[in-house]
Amino acid sequence: MLRIDKTMKQKLRHMLVDSVWSIMGLVIMNMVLQLVVYKFWNMKLGNEINGDVLTLMAYMNIFSISAGTACNYLRMRHSQDGYQGNTGYLHILWTFTPLALVWSVGCVYLIGIQQSTWNSILFALLSVFTMWRYYADVEYKLSLHYKQFFMYYLAIAGGYLLGSVLFWKTGMWPLGLLPGEIAGVLMVTVRGKVFRREHDSVDRRTMLHLWSAYIALMGPFLLNNVLFNGDRILLQSLLNGTNVTLYYQASGIGKLMALLSTPLNGVMIGYLARFDGQLSRKLMKWVTMISLGVTILATAATTLGAHIYIRVLYPDNYLVERPWFLIASLTQVLFFVASSVTVVLLRFSPVWYQTAINIGYGAVYAALCISLTRTYGFSGFAWGLLGANTVYMLFSLLLGWRDALRTPKDA
Repeated sequence: MLRIDKTMKQKLRHMLVDSVWSIMGLVIMNMVLQLVVYKFWNMKLGNEINGDVLTLMAYMNIFSISAGTACNYLRMRHSQDGYQGNTGYLHILWTFTPLALVWSVGCVYLIGIQQSTWNSILFALLSVFTMWRYYADVEYKLSLHYKQFFMYYLAIAGGYLLGSVLFWKTGMWPLGLLPGEIAGVLMVTVRGKVFRREHDSVDRRTMLHLWSAYIALMGPFLLNNVLFNGDRILLQSLLNGTNVTLYYQASGIGKLMALLSTPLNGVMIGYLARFDGQLSRKLMKWVTMISLGVTILATAATTLGAHIYIRVLYPDNYLVERPWFLIASLTQVLFFVASSVTVVLLRFSPVWYQTAINIGYGAVYAALCISLTRTYGFSGFAWGLLGANTVYMLFSLLLGWRDALRTPKDA
């Protein structure tokens, strides 16, 4: 029988409490997103145009979230050793700021979505502030001040509420999110330390090391976000904007569960960065048991939640989306669980594991989703994505066991 010693129990208790604070904040923020921002978008824009906007957001997320998160995790990896100042990380973000602007403008023309000049300008600003905001929360991961993490998400949620009012009055959809992203960056700028300017310079050798490590992390995060946002991109390109809206709504509660991996992974990497042990068999047994337990319980909860969520907020789409609640929810929960497993591997295993997992996942994703969508339409896409995410979770666990079985039994 698997036993936990007193020290591990205390660490798990602290992790649970910290996770609750950050998860509560993220849940509030995403409730505002789902119940207010996305609802307002759908009401004012309609299914087809709303699907176009969600697709545009998917393209933005691929670049901006990947760039910000990679810099965030780079700093976490150096939290105990290596470069720990601000200047090097800010240099990376400032370098990527004009790239985010170019990417956002390019996406508008690439997809061919018709929108006003002001919408395009605001979308470009949203891309930049989203990237900086995804780096900003490293402030609380480093300090382990998770009550402040809660306040951080609360500030972003307040910004989204303000943005929804601005969108409703102006019709400019990026305003639904932009004030929230700005609020998060402003809070860390005013109250935190990671954005403070330092007068010391970073030597060339250190900067080259940071850049090489950043690119190594950026690749897996970029691929991961391509796959996480790929449902909207594939449905838009192979079907239409209405199908994007229908699947996004059907999987909405499940996606909220998948998004919970962000604070939970942040808490885990914060504690794992201070853990000197190996990826033991005991640890992998717990990782596997928790993964399976969370998959079952979370799928049941999110499926039930989807019935309530869609019936209340989108009653006109309920009968069309109802058959897909279980499949869509399980799909997102599997992604959430696999993402958390890969964070454990990020701490204990070589960085190339992340690349191997995401390339393998990407290959299965493309093969299943593209072929099945072309053949069977919406239903083919739903089943293909479920199969790909199942492979993602199993592959992550297998790589973890590969390392764990190499450690001594008593480790």
